[in-house]
Amino acid sequence: MNMAYANLKDFSGDAGRAFESMRRQYQNSTWSEILNEMRAAFADPAVEAAELLEIKTSASASEVRKAHRNLAMLHHPDKVGDSAEAQQKMSRLNWARTSCSSGSATSRSGERAQWIAAKM
Repeated sequence: MNMAYANLKDFSGDAGRAFESMRRQYQNSTWSEILNEMRAAFADPAVEAAELLEIKTSASASEVRKAHRNLAMLHHPDKVGDSAEAQQKMSRLNWARTSCSSGSATSRSGERAQWIAAKM
């Protein structure tokens, strides 16, 4: 019984320190700002890629290629003018195609880890 109490006391101390740290970090933030930040941190890049390509997350490889091709024809720098915005849009489209094309769980989890690291 004493060991369980000691473990609980240690845990509550750790939780208290973690809570205090988070309270200081988000001291001047509203709940909606905190929740939006957490949503962004834990968002699935596969869902973002599918939204960017305007397809379902369960789309086949041929649907991904077709959506990418159609959007690339609209937003290609040669078509709309060689600007930084157009190059960035094409870069995002290429990223989305790669993300949606890699269907294995291992590659998706690696992609997710890279995406989260880039966001933080």
